[in-house]
Amino acid sequence: MRIAVLTYHSQNIAGNDYVDNDHVALRQDIEQVLKAGIDIVSLRQIADALLGKSVLPSRAIAFSCDDGTDFDFRDLDWPHLGLQQSFAAIVRGFATKYPASHVGPMTSFVIADPKARNELDNRCLKGLGWMSEDWWQPAVASGIFHIGIHGWDHCHPMLERYSGVDSPRPDISGYQDAENQVLRAVSYISARAPNPGTALFAFPFGIPSEYLVREYLPDFQARHKLTAAFSTEPATIHRESNRWSLPRYVCGHHWKSPEDFSALLRNLK
Repeated sequence: MRIAVLTYHSQNIAGNDYVDNDHVALRQDIEQVLKAGIDIVSLRQIADALLGKSVLPSRAIAFSCDDGTDFDFRDLDWPHLGLQQSFAAIVRGFATKYPASHVGPMTSFVIADPKARNELDNRCLKGLGWMSEDWWQPAVASGIFHIGIHGWDHCHPMLERYSGVDSPRPDISGYQDAENQVLRAVSYISARAPNPGTALFAFPFGIPSEYLVREYLPDFQARHKLTAAFSTEPATIHRESNRWSLPRYVCGHHWKSPEDFSALLRNLK
């Protein structure tokens, strides 16, 4: 089993070309995967396979996206660059174009804390309410998305609450931190959008916390109910992978062009 999990950010919009727009990249990448005849699976299927609950193809691709902006599910105008087709609309289009292929669901890892999302929207986006939560349940109901856990507040250094922290990316290093960042997020998101994705966690910034990987996630599963966690280490998943620190490739970092992506797909063979 060799699975490549791909990660996109729907707020990565600096132009309307592959290199500077994750929506353009996602559309072209899905096209390549389908034309190559590579199976597409969900992240929850991967977690279940590692637990021995299901069997996956010998090679496959899975799609995810991080941070949970409204551009995941809604077509919206980006100032000066025009209407951006949402990730959901892109996936839906391929389901129509290739009815015999299984394209979704894609896993969107969202930030739980509404105050943090509002502050990040104001500071990092355009302050137009693009980090809402009212699309989570419709996204699940559509069958296009699973909604996963990206922490209570992403431990984001742009938040005022971290202004006095020395580390630019606060670490989840102890039990109380884990309860606040993981369990609190699981409880909040599960209550608003119950779905298979709430058993999945994506480390803030893709950086695994040693405490979470070694202790909290495996030892306190009865509390948090998670079954797998994902980093952004660029590697494929195999049967011996540690399900508390599964790798993912990030668009714009680990591949930057259709040619790079073709090379990534060849590595699955």
